[in-house]
Amino acid sequence: MSNPAEREEVIHVRKALTVTVVFLTAFLFMAVPANAAGSSDHGALHFDLSITLTAEQGYWWGGLTGPFSGMVTYKGDPDHTAWGSYYVGHFYEVFTICVGEPVTPTGCPEPEGSYITGVDQGVYLYQNGSGKWHFIAQGWVTGASADYAYLIGYEYRENGWTTNPWEFPNVALYGVGTAHMAPAQT
Repeated sequence: MSNPAEREEVIHVRKALTVTVVFLTAFLFMAVPANAAGSSDHGALHFDLSITLTAEQGYWWGGLTGPFSGMVTYKGDPDHTAWGSYYVGHFYEVFTICVGEPVTPTGCPEPEGSYITGVDQGVYLYQNGSGKWHFIAQGWVTGASADYAYLIGYEYRENGWTTNPWEFPNVALYGVGTAHMAPAQT
């Protein structure tokens, strides 16, 4: 490192990675007891995700399959600002799951019928050499139709892989992963 600009970039990357490691450590510390707890009659729910982000829609959309299936959309949370450097990014989302709806690029219709809504925040991490980006997020279920009202207050977690998020909007992005809903700790 021969010049101040290179040293500044190294310091910036180290700070971003430190924040990421602290966030992930705290997440893992909280996630293990959440799966062991059984504070309601309903246990943890596990789902597979397949998502896409295109410039036309401007939000993530895709399918969710597991104990129930449907359409899921993830939109930027208007109350928070995402940030990032090339190696790490932090995001805030509002999600809607439309149970039983077909997966289409138009996303979930306005919540009607059976639906679940919530918020989450997470990080993107570049996996050196793989060309893939790992995402991990944690949040809460904040609303639901009557048939899924028991999920309100459940913790929501997601993790998986996407193509390079910094190529958007020039290139459509694709991702796969898992989502989990579990009773909140008391």
